[in-house]
Amino acid sequence: MGVLAMSRAIGDHGLRPFVIPEPEITMLSRAEEDDFLLLASDGLWDVLANQEAISLAMRCMNRAWEKGATRKAAARIAASVLTKAAIDRGSKDNIT
Repeated sequence: MGVLAMSRAIGDHGLRPFVIPEPEITMLSRAEEDDFLLLASDGLWDVLANQEAISLAMRCMNRAWEKGATRKAAARIAASVLTKAAIDRGSKDNIT
């Protein structure tokens, strides 16, 4: 387990020399044609590249939609598959 928990990442006095206190923020406008927004912790991003995770999620969701799944059900399926992929790749961190 790491020394720096997510809840302590900003403003941790003991690790201040090693921690960048400025969060990385990106603001995007959602468009109606957007299929999904993929948010995940470093437990996923440490073992899957951005495009790999997006492609895997899109494949899962498309398959689920083809079978008549709702958007919510398709998203749950994709989340489960992404979580399993991260575990299979050896992620030891929180995968949320």
